[in-house]
Amino acid sequence: MLNNVNTAVKTLYCIIFFLLAACHAPENKTAQDAPKNDVSDSAPRQNIYMVDNGGCLYVDSITIDSIGHHLFRDQKGNLYFKTYDRSEPKKVIPVLISRLYNGWEGDSSYDLRRNVDAATFRYLDGNYYKDTNHVFIFNQMHDGGNLVIFEEVDLKTFKTYPGSFYAADKRHVYYMGRLVKKADPRTFQCIYKYDKDDTLCLYGKDSRAYFSGENKCSKAEVDAFLKN
Repeated sequence: MLNNVNTAVKTLYCIIFFLLAACHAPENKTAQDAPKNDVSDSAPRQNIYMVDNGGCLYVDSITIDSIGHHLFRDQKGNLYFKTYDRSEPKKVIPVLISRLYNGWEGDSSYDLRRNVDAATFRYLDGNYYKDTNHVFIFNQMHDGGNLVIFEEVDLKTFKTYPGSFYAADKRHVYYMGRLVKKADPRTFQCIYKYDKDDTLCLYGKDSRAYFSGENKCSKAEVDAFLKN
């Protein structure tokens, strides 16, 4: 009987020991922990990031420094556009885009350092960015999105409309980078809705028609939007 008691006591001690050891075991870090060590815009720090290399995703430890307008540079001179993967609302992961989106995975000619002039790169409005050579579109998505060159626009006359996704050049009007068919860029203007929290421009018009995004719509639809 005594032997059985001693055996039971030893077994209990073993169980308690393993439970305590498990409670103090080191935590295994994953890419999902990265937001806790996010980089500031003022000083270079080494952190774990998800890197989007033109469709090829991998985790890397990189020291980067902010250039401004969501653009960063590492110690080797590589450029990154910083965004966030919000696929899981409770686990927001910083993503560094190192290559323009394209259909040729592994083609380094699309690297940001070869296509972006860091000295003149700046945010405009909506999802538009610009440097001395190109207009860029950032397509926001849950996985972080992608950055592309807006090839169709006339660089010299390209302009954005404050607080909206509309833009225009001397030939066309665009909404989120998509062509607004038959819209006249000479007479186009945003239709703003003002309230205490925000200023919205979801509609536009020219001398001939009204538009909702890139599509034509009725004046009645616009009036209803402004009234509500």
